[in-house]
Amino acid sequence: MITTTVFALCVITAVVFALRGKPAATQPQSRSAPPPSDSSALNTAAISPSPTPPSQRPESSASADLTLRPELELEQSSLPAEARLAAILENRSLTNEAKARYLLATLGSIPDEALLFTAEAALQRLPDKAYQAALPHLLNPQTHGQVLSVLFNDLLERPDAVTLPALADVAANADHPFAESARDNLRLLLGTEPSSDRLAVQAQIRDAISAERKPEP
Repeated sequence: MITTTVFALCVITAVVFALRGKPAATQPQSRSAPPPSDSSALNTAAISPSPTPPSQRPESSASADLTLRPELELEQSSLPAEARLAAILENRSLTNEAKARYLLATLGSIPDEALLFTAEAALQRLPDKAYQAALPHLLNPQTHGQVLSVLFNDLLERPDAVTLPALADVAANADHPFAESARDNLRLLLGTEPSSDRLAVQAQIRDAISAERKPEP
């Protein structure tokens, strides 16, 4: 009985050792994709679009607009009004009085930005004896404000024989922008309150002019 048991244990031990020495089963490895053949590489190259050369690439819209739009040339010639004024001032055949009359005649047809220069240039060349040429612009309440200011300031620098009658005419027009200033200056120059009667104020003006002309004793 003991012999049989020992034999059985030996058999079991041999079986166990036999099983431990057997190599374990290996897991199946995934197959790697085969390398592409030469023909497939050629097909891929044929399908892929080739890069467009820089010289054949379409231009952007911005660059196209720049090439299509011609450059604008700036006009270098003078404006008509400037050319006309320069022609008058540079004309050596004209006297200062003639230039002043021409310049005054342009005040109604030149741009606003040229009015101030033209009025000043005209009055600088206008002699006292010819001041009648400026009166229509001075007495017109619709004359441009810049021109009226230049005319009125220039009038105050003229002799009384020119200034006083013109001030009386401006003061007599209640709609004139400088009517009040004209009355104030007329009062100052006459040394008395100017009469509201036109004939009476003219008499006051004559007396003031005569007194100015009298030589001092």
